[in-house]
Amino acid sequence: MTRKVLLMMALVAALTLVTGCGGGESVTAPPDVLPTTAAQIKSFLDERLPKARRGFMSADYSMDTGRVLAKYDTVDESFWDEDALIRQMATGAVDVFAVAFIPPSVKVVEVVAMVEMTDKYGNSKSEEGVTIALPRGEWEQVKDPAAFKDRIILDPTILYGIADSYQIHPGIYKNADDFSKTMPSTQ
Repeated sequence: MTRKVLLMMALVAALTLVTGCGGGESVTAPPDVLPTTAAQIKSFLDERLPKARRGFMSADYSMDTGRVLAKYDTVDESFWDEDALIRQMATGAVDVFAVAFIPPSVKVVEVVAMVEMTDKYGNSKSEEGVTIALPRGEWEQVKDPAAFKDRIILDPTILYGIADSYQIHPGIYKNADDFSKTMPSTQ
């Protein structure tokens, strides 16, 4: 039992070092005036999402659907294995959701982690590695994002289970030993 507790503590400490402890100004604090127009929301996302998770590439917002698409590049990150990639994308997505759902007109947030994939011929290209889409209704159930993130660190399948949809690149999923039997089915 003690060995498991020490292992879990080491895992949490390592993940904190990798993902950061979030010191400094809070990016999840609502602004004085909430953004309401498409241009204001886009500007808000462009300002805050790079601080929510490293590797920010772009954010798009559709006023018609209320959908935010946030893309992150993982090229500068290193992952122990495919399981670590799936786990870290889920924990990082929690920080993105906490920011992207601040504007009240946002209905769905989709987080995409772009990864460098190499085929059997040695050709590399950037592809969508992990995608998680969460509707506002699910996020509104989260009263304490920090406590929720702690749960996701220990069991990322919780987030994948409540997601509207998720996708994991087949090249990643086939080597994800921890998750191949426990991931909820996609919808």
